[in-house]
Amino acid sequence: MKLHVFSCTLALALAAVPAFATARINTAQRFLDDMHENALKASDNATTASAYSAMDGMDWQGYLPYLSSLKNDINRMGKDLAHLKAMPEMESPAARQALRRVEPLLKQAALQADQATEFFNAHHDTLWQPHYVNQLKSISTESNRIAALLHDARQIPTLQQREAALRRDLSASKRH
Repeated sequence: MKLHVFSCTLALALAAVPAFATARINTAQRFLDDMHENALKASDNATTASAYSAMDGMDWQGYLPYLSSLKNDINRMGKDLAHLKAMPEMESPAARQALRRVEPLLKQAALQADQATEFFNAHHDTLWQPHYVNQLKSISTESNRIAALLHDARQIPTLQQREAALRRDLSASKRH
């Protein structure tokens, strides 16, 4: 009797393993999706802030929300990256490679966002300066690169599934 209970418990536990792995993969995919979305938002916020800063007579308070949102987007990407790095066994090789390429870009964007914030805080009257405007444009460019890398990494599993299905179909048609 005890063996039977143990067998049922073991069977239930083993059945839960694929579900747990699938949940972890879905969680990793969600982090990738969130990072991608935040990279796009960061790019938009940096572009808007740079456009506003280049305008003559624009009140600095008018685009403060864009700079604040930019910093928040970058911080969220950093948190998502940390979560993803903690679960590398659940990521595809393409996603791991993308994360390795994203990390230095994200660090650069974070550094530039910190520098832009410091400049913003110290120079409310001269936010039109080319150095500052170009720094914001650079953050936008880095964020777009991050988004592109993450987009590609998110597409690869789907393409691999399609490839496998095509190979199966081709193999089946050769047998007949």
